[in-house]
Amino acid sequence: MSGERLREELARIAEGAPQVDVPADLYARGRRATARARVLAAGAAVACVALLVAVLAPALQTDRTPVAGKPAPAMPDHIHAVPLHVDDAQTDLKIGIGAAAFVTETGIPVVVSAMTGEYHLLDLEGLLTQENDSSGPTLDHPPIALSPDGQSVAWGWLERGGDDLAGARSGIRIADLETGVVRDVVIEAERPVLVNQVSWSSDSRWVGWGGTFITKWTDDAFNTETYLGGHLRPGENTTDWVELPEPTSETDQQTIAGDLSFLVAVTNTGELSAISGNLWWQPGNRTQISLRADLRISTLWSEAGRWFVLVHSVDGDEVAMVRELPDGQDQLAFTLAPQPRMLGVLSDGTLLLHQESLDGDGRMPPNVEIVTPDAQAGEIDALEIIDVDPGVLGLTLAADLIDPDHPTVERPAPDWPWSTERKLVVGGLALLGLVLLGGVVLLARRLSTR
Repeated sequence: MSGERLREELARIAEGAPQVDVPADLYARGRRATARARVLAAGAAVACVALLVAVLAPALQTDRTPVAGKPAPAMPDHIHAVPLHVDDAQTDLKIGIGAAAFVTETGIPVVVSAMTGEYHLLDLEGLLTQENDSSGPTLDHPPIALSPDGQSVAWGWLERGGDDLAGARSGIRIADLETGVVRDVVIEAERPVLVNQVSWSSDSRWVGWGGTFITKWTDDAFNTETYLGGHLRPGENTTDWVELPEPTSETDQQTIAGDLSFLVAVTNTGELSAISGNLWWQPGNRTQISLRADLRISTLWSEAGRWFVLVHSVDGDEVAMVRELPDGQDQLAFTLAPQPRMLGVLSDGTLLLHQESLDGDGRMPPNVEIVTPDAQAGEIDALEIIDVDPGVLGLTLAADLIDPDHPTVERPAPDWPWSTERKLVVGGLALLGLVLLGGVVLLARRLSTR
C-alpha cells in the first residue's frame, strides 16, 4: 500500500471512530495520584524500616555483661535478680571492688561492681553449684561471701578425687577482685570437709568458716557428720579447725534437734566463736543461751570485743531482737522483716538487716534496711535503703561503702542479654514487618499505574 493510500484509509477510520472527550484536568489528576502513591510508599517504607531497626538492632548486638551507672564506688539502691536464661559465667576474677555478692536461683555466684554497677556472673573453681558440678550433689546456698571492704570474695570449695573419698580435697579460696589473684587454702583433715558457710571479720582480714566431715559421697547425696569451725589468718594458706557441738536447743521442758542455727564468726583479732542451737561456743568455754523453743538465731557477730546475736521467731510474728551474749537485755530491732539476717555494722553503730525471699510470696518484699536497735524505743526506727528482687540468695554487702547519711546511689536497671524465646518472637515480628513492607510496596506500585 502506497503512502497516499495509507493516509486515506486512516482518515476514513478516524471519521467513523467515536468521539472521546478528555477532561482538561486529567494530567493534573494523574500527577496527584502518582504523588500520593509515592508518599504512601515512602511513609510505609520508613515505618517498616523503623520497626525493623527497633526490634532487630538489640537482638543483633553481641551479648554483653550488663552495665549500670557511672564509674564511682557506691552501693546500688536496687539488687536485681539475674534472669534464669543468663548463665554465661566468667573465669576472670579481676573485676574491681564489689558492692554486693549473691547466688542466683540456679546457684551461680554474682558480684555487682561498686564502680560501674556491672553484674559479673563468676565461675568460682570448686564451688558446688548446679552449673559447674554435674557429677554429684550441690548446695542450695553455695558458701560465698564478699568482704566488708569489697576487695575480696571468699568461697568454700570441694573437689572429688575419684569414685571414693580417698582423693577428695576441700578448703577455702579467696580472690582479690582488684588483681584476680586467688589464694588457695586446703583444709588438712583425715576426711574431706563440706564447707557450708564462710564469713569475714569486720576489718576484712580474717575469714571464718563452718562445715561438716563427709562420710559418704555418691552421685545423688552427701552423708556428713561432726560439725567443724575454723578461720584463716591474714595472708596465710593454712587454716586451723576445731570440732563443734551438734546443734541442739535445750530448754527446761525439752531438747530440740534439727533445723537449728549453726553459725561461725571471727573477730578482727582472730577469735573464733560459734552458735550451735542455743549453745554459744568459744575456745575452752561453752555457754547455754536462754532461748525459747520458738526462737532462732540468724546471725552471730562481734563488735568492739563484744559478741551479739540477732534473734527472730520461727513464724516471724514477733519483732526481731538483738542480744549481747551471753545474757544481755534483748533490744528490739524494730524491723518489719519477719526473719532478717544481719549483713554488717555501719560506722555509726547501726545495723544492716536483710530479708530474703525466693519467690516473693513472703509477707514483705525482700530488702535491706538500716536499723537502730533500742530497748526503750517506742516506734519503728528502720530505713529501707535497698530493694532486693526475689531470687537474690545469700546476699552479702560491702558495708564499708555505705555512708549512713547517703547510703546508696541510683543505678539504671541492667540490660540483660535477650533470651532465645524473646529473640524468636522478635524475629517473627521482623519477618511480619518485611511481609507488610512488601505488601505496601506492591500496593503503591499498583496505585501509581492507575
